[in-house]
Amino acid sequence: MLSDFDFAAHNAEVAALWDAYGEGRPWRVPVIVGTSTRYFVFSRDANPDGVSFREYVEDPLTMMRCQMQFANWSRHNILQDVELGPPTEGWDVRVDFQNYYEAAWLGCPVEYFDGQVPDTRPILSDDESKRRSFDTGFPIDFAATRRALGPDVQIQGGPHVELLRQGPPEAIVAEVRRILGSGVAEGRRFILREGNNLAPHTPVAHLKAMYDAGREYGRYR
Repeated sequence: MLSDFDFAAHNAEVAALWDAYGEGRPWRVPVIVGTSTRYFVFSRDANPDGVSFREYVEDPLTMMRCQMQFANWSRHNILQDVELGPPTEGWDVRVDFQNYYEAAWLGCPVEYFDGQVPDTRPILSDDESKRRSFDTGFPIDFAATRRALGPDVQIQGGPHVELLRQGPPEAIVAEVRRILGSGVAEGRRFILREGNNLAPHTPVAHLKAMYDAGREYGRYR
């Protein structure tokens, strides 16, 4: 829990930071954390009632209640460059489309697994499609990626999710410093985040270590 935290000051700074980022003149690298339903469902702190994935995806009222509960927990526990504290424009509740929904709609049977997200058993063959994304996913050679893409392309990436889960904080800080010193922030088009998709049971103290390191070592000169 972010105790004795000045949400108003944080939110004002974050709003200014993103405005500056959009104009190409941020004074530091923004830091965000990508959480998913998997992180929420398998987190004892965020999901104290132990709602299962099946209950979450098959009951609309449960999905709505859990989304608001997780949003409130996230806003008061995970330090990042987004609006924190009570929302100024109400809660954002929507149908949480999971990756397997389309396949399920086409008739693939849904299977639920202990400690994992649901999946489907394939009934159709599918050709691989070529996709291009600059959200790095798992950590890569950040310097080489920036050289290859140039200074005008936005890149998102950061420490491996297992490092964030296991720590210690000192190692997380060192990794953030290494990444931000690689040249990936050239052009001021880099966003620091976990690589990729926060693992369940990641201590919020480890996320704070990433955030604080991003603020310290992500400043532009």
